[in-house]
Amino acid sequence: MKKLTVVIIVMVIFVTSMILKKPKKQYGVAFHPTIPIIDFIEMYKPSELFEKSSSINQDFYGVIRIEGVIEEAVVLSKDNEEYLHIDIHGHSDIMGTVFMDYRVEYGDQNVILYGHTYPGKKDMVFSNLNDYKDYAFYQMHPTFTFETKQGIDTYDIFSVYVWDPSVYPYFFDVSFHSEIFKEHIEHMKKSSMYPIELEVNEESQLLTLVTCNSDNIDQRVILVGVKR
Repeated sequence: MKKLTVVIIVMVIFVTSMILKKPKKQYGVAFHPTIPIIDFIEMYKPSELFEKSSSINQDFYGVIRIEGVIEEAVVLSKDNEEYLHIDIHGHSDIMGTVFMDYRVEYGDQNVILYGHTYPGKKDMVFSNLNDYKDYAFYQMHPTFTFETKQGIDTYDIFSVYVWDPSVYPYFFDVSFHSEIFKEHIEHMKKSSMYPIELEVNEESQLLTLVTCNSDNIDQRVILVGVKR
């Protein structure tokens, strides 16, 4: 009986030692927690004005913003007349709503946004664009952004121009042959009220902001930005 007990104990010790010596199963490359598996990208979060406006009007397209100067909803309609004196809610309003030229799609060479200015009225949607006639104001606000459902794009202003329709017709064109577009860019640079050294070429995407000249309502104040 004692011999049997000894044999059993020896067998248990042997089996246990074999189990302990058995190599651990490998599962490929070891996981290193210090090495990220996914590069997390910060997701775009719509602004409060964007979310509010998109719930109000199906023509809403985006938000034009100059920090501390302008923050306005932008609509896109079937023509350039509908929102001249209609607000974002669809109500009659002399100030109207900033609207995108209906002939373009965002991403075209020259996207144009229009907004009202009336002489003596500083509360119009684009009245403050007239402040850019002062170079010091430009220095404080050299960029603007356009927020759409795709995100927020930043534009560097490279031309501030008072436009007379009898002098140069191309400001309201939205697509160009490459040579004409190049001429258009050069004309805007030369016509700017003050020189702004920025790289702009025929591959650039422009966003043009247009409003009335507060000193002469037959003229237009035009800001042109190049997309970063």
